Amino acid sequence: MQDAIDSAMAGRTRDAARRGATPRSGIAERDEFAGGCVMPTSSELLLELKELLGETLGEKYELRELLGAGGMGAVYAARNQWTKKDVALKVLIDRGDADRESVKRFKREARAASRLDHPHIVQIFDLGHEEGMGYFIVQELLRGETLSDMLEEGALGLREALEVLVPIASALREAHEAGVVHRDLKPANIFVVETSEGRTPKLIDFGISKIVAKHTTTSVSDLTKGATIGTLDYISPEQAIGDEDVGPKTDVWGFGAVLFRTLAGRPMFEAPGLGVIGKILKEDAPPLRSVAPEVPEDISAAVAKMVQRDAAARLPSMGAALRELLGAESVLKEPWGRELARRFAEDVEGELPEILEEEPEHGGVPRWVPWVIAAACAGLAAWALLGT
Repeated sequence: MQDAIDSAMAGRTRDAARRGATPRSGIAERDEFAGGCVMPTSSELLLELKELLGETLGEKYELRELLGAGGMGAVYAARNQWTKKDVALKVLIDRGDADRESVKRFKREARAASRLDHPHIVQIFDLGHEEGMGYFIVQELLRGETLSDMLEEGALGLREALEVLVPIASALREAHEAGVVHRDLKPANIFVVETSEGRTPKLIDFGISKIVAKHTTTSVSDLTKGATIGTLDYISPEQAIGDEDVGPKTDVWGFGAVLFRTLAGRPMFEAPGLGVIGKILKEDAPPLRSVAPEVPEDISAAVAKMVQRDAAARLPSMGAALRELLGAESVLKEPWGRELARRFAEDVEGELPEILEEEPEHGGVPRWVPWVIAAACAGLAAWALLGT
């Protein structure tokens, strides 16, 4: 194993060429190891990483497919040879000059996500280290595409957007209750799994998450050095100024920014490079309906409450955000919206409006029919008694 690793790691380059395309079949198709910065991957590196296929990490994880790679690591589909379970291995390659912050971030991801148990959060099974290669995270193997991939074809309609993002809001509420703030919400970190039962969105990449009440530091200068604590289009004002005391409201902003992007087909703020930071700090977010007039007014208003620059004026929690979305008249008037509200009602902070029961599909028996039949039978019985 060591000889194979040494061979694959030798001569690795970090040039500026874009990586070759890989199938949309894994947990990451871009580098996730630089806090959201896409790291270019040379074709030479891809070939070297593919040479590791068939090797075993941690004495039991056989590498079976290279799903994605970047300048600092790779993601493999693997099989646990002891349990025969298919998993994903996310590897942070130790090149000898590895950034200590990258290693800390990598371990933080494993520890933060592993303490969460939610159907819409990627499962973390293990954290390990392979001598000569680096640290690796063993996690749930996902097949599908990211929300970022989906948005390449344009904005989503309201139903599709909420069916993807309401479960993510539920996942964030669970994370916040466990004391974990994600801090890097973006379409690329929402993975939509295709199953025989339909789509299941999953929140991934807790690499820059914060365990609430533990000391962390972040500053705008970090952004200019590439240690991105959040991704510029979705970063909250308090993150942008380096506020150490970020909490759940930071994720409320990020969620609102992602929902804006999903429904509008463009980010809230458009500016080159770090110009986005200036707009986030100095300008109010544009009304969603000003760029996407087809979006209902109540949904536009809900997004506006999530992206208030003043955190004190922002919605206080993901439960409150869910109340605004699932309680919106434009959502509850639709059968799919009522179904979504029923599924996630327990995650809502506060009360939802009364949700009407659904009428049966065509061909079914309307709810009033049994009552009419019962009344008719009672009438016939009474008539029969009187007749005797």
